[in-house]
Formats: sequence, C-alpha cells, structure tokens
Amino acid sequence: ASAKWCATETDANGHYIGGKWGHCNDACFAEESKAGEEEEVAQVTYSKVGAGVSCGEESYRSKDSPEQCQEWCTQNEDCKAFVTFEDSPCDSCLAFTDNDCSMEYQKASNCTGQISAYKKILPPEKKKGMRKEECTATFTYKNCKDGQDDRDITVGFSAAFEGYPLTYTIEQLGGD
Repeated sequence: ASAKWCATETDANGHYIGGKWGHCNDACFAEESKAGEEEEVAQVTYSKVGAGVSCGEESYRSKDSPEQCQEWCTQNEDCKAFVTFEDSPCDSCLAFTDNDCSMEYQKASNCTGQISAYKKILPPEKKKGMRKEECTATFTYKNCKDGQDDRDITVGFSAAFEGYPLTYTIEQLGGD
C-alpha cells in the first residue's frame, strides 16, 4: 500500500507546488478513522412485501407489538423479515432468519386480522474508517516537454464519498 501524502506548501492561489509534499503519519489517520466511525450509524429499513401472508417456519414468535417486532428484527443481525398480526387471535409477531419473505416463501395465513409482511433492507456497506467527506484539489502542471510547449495546465479533482462507492470528477480548469 502506498503512503498517504499531502501538500506541505501551496502558491498564492492554493495550488500545490511541485516537490513540496510530505507523508502523513499513521496516527493521524487512525484518529480520523475512529472519529468517522462514530459520526453516523446507517439505518436498517423495511419494505412491505405482502399482506395476509406468512413466510414459512419462523425463528421468533411473540405477542410483541408491530413496533417491538420490528425492533427485535433490527437488533437481531440474522433476522431477514418479520410478519405482524393486528386485531388477530394469533401471536402478533413472527420473525424469520431463514428467508426474506420474498414471493417464493409467502403462503396465505390461516390467521385473521390485519397481517403485514416486511423484508429487512440493509444499508449499503461502508468501508471501515470511511466517513462522509469531500475533497477538492487543484494542480497546475508545467507542460513543457523538451522545451517545445511552455503552457501551464490546471486540472481540478474533486471526490465525495460516504462509505462506498467513491464518486469523483476530473476536469481541466484552464491552460495558457
């Protein structure tokens, strides 16, 4: 892996001066990563995938309210889906770890009442140590190969990321 570096000196316009750079030490990035991890916790969401159905063999059964049932599924890493039963003589919460309650697992429920099936939607995976960040850099290159061309070219690079994936743009800002 290559070491991270940054400009140690810039010109009056904030542009990097060639050769004026240094390596950042690992301790700096360790603290930055730690702070970024605490900054934001991605939220689990749910999509309603059925009504009046159950989804096979449940892993959890209770008389929990719909909100408690959802919370149980959120807190249980293995939970993939849950079904709630309101105004029903049946248990009010079933949760599933073997399937996500997609169409192939759904069967008409024998219970009465308002029955709703929900699939857990996990947030996009974040890379460890990454945090929401925007970076912009502008570089001016001396474009004179063998003395034939003395124009300077200014290139801008900007990147924004919050976890994965990284999006970036590169554009030529100007030239003499």
